[in-house]
Amino acid sequence: MIRFLAVTLFLSAFSFTAFAQKPLQVLDYFDLAVKGDNSFAALVSNDRRKIETNDTENGYLKMTGAFEGWIDVKLFRFSNGEPLLVVGVNTCGPACGSDLEAFTFEGKNAIRAAELLPWIEESELAEKQNRVRGKETELIGVLYQLPQKGTNIVVSADDTGDKLFDVEWTGKKFAVKRNVLDLYSLYPDSALRSGGGGEIKIVKDDPKNGYLKLKNDESVFDVGLFRDKDGEPLLVYTENRCNGEICKTLDFEAIRFDGILFSNATRDVLPSAGEFSKRGASHPMSENAGGDLIIVPEKGTSIKIIPARKSSKPVILIWNRERFTFSK
Repeated sequence: MIRFLAVTLFLSAFSFTAFAQKPLQVLDYFDLAVKGDNSFAALVSNDRRKIETNDTENGYLKMTGAFEGWIDVKLFRFSNGEPLLVVGVNTCGPACGSDLEAFTFEGKNAIRAAELLPWIEESELAEKQNRVRGKETELIGVLYQLPQKGTNIVVSADDTGDKLFDVEWTGKKFAVKRNVLDLYSLYPDSALRSGGGGEIKIVKDDPKNGYLKLKNDESVFDVGLFRDKDGEPLLVYTENRCNGEICKTLDFEAIRFDGILFSNATRDVLPSAGEFSKRGASHPMSENAGGDLIIVPEKGTSIKIIPARKSSKPVILIWNRERFTFSK
């Protein structure tokens, strides 16, 4: 009898421990977030919310509440397995738009993490919508659609459903997936924003290969999108001008973008001026630069330089996902 009682107590304790250690699901994390002082708690209190989808396997929740619209909830994970909860409050009246909230957790305490959310300026969204539609239209509403499966957020125009951007969760942060034209359009000193040399025309836009060619009455502008080992973008830009059969590069820049600011990385990613000189070429940032023709690739990751000196052979710069190096 004593042994039976001991076994029963052991099994009861084991069952209680197993229950207590049951992993939290997306709804559990959402309830912890709602308990805090936040703007959407009143919208989805237990007596007002209606759960439309509760996909525990994929960490996704969809519900309606005391407002016109719906709420999406997605449980993301950091690379170390820790949870990140993103809540999308989608309100309509008549156009629909999204407000995002993000939470990390310490135990059962939800902590706001707005700094982790993707941010795209309204002006950029409006410009992208115009490019997608091929004409100027009013930006009526923008939705950030949290995924039921996968980890990519889709940013779309509410009135037509046109996709504007994908936002990728990397396990560390959200990264807006901008193509070469998206990035170059944002760059403050891009030829698209300057007024000199006449009207700028897009000659070729190849987002798959990360290549863009533009021209005006005076110059041809080539832009290549390279990515480093972490997937961060590097724009390489040239302005080339021809006089008859003689062409040369007037301007060369390598530009980094951290999601907010652009910075000139030309010196950081190119070999030294001495290495250029050994090969009969000029470093683009040296005082005696000029005359060489630098060709950004339409495909691939190698830049070709044709030195102004006729006695010098063309040289190749190869991108190794950290910097450019001369081919051997």
